[in-house]
Amino acid sequence: MQGNGDPAKQTLEIDYPTRWVYKVIGGDRRQIEEAVRASVGEREHRLRTTRRSSSGRYVSLTVEVVVESEESRVGIFESLRRHEAVELVL
Repeated sequence: MQGNGDPAKQTLEIDYPTRWVYKVIGGDRRQIEEAVRASVGEREHRLRTTRRSSSGRYVSLTVEVVVESEESRVGIFESLRRHEAVELVL
């Protein structure tokens, strides 16, 4: 990591292209799948359900995709974050 000692201002050193994993949480699996397709576009990706809340209200999916650059990695994250079906992206 690079930065001035402040953890909030440190940046990751990532060699691109690289395989990146996003954890996406929302209420409806199908709608989350649509959000993922809209966000990753034509990129090959792997999607799997990792957890469902005990109440059934939320589902967590893991998305694995190769990103070509920092811009691509952040762009996918932001697209997922802004989608109405998505509650949280990690």
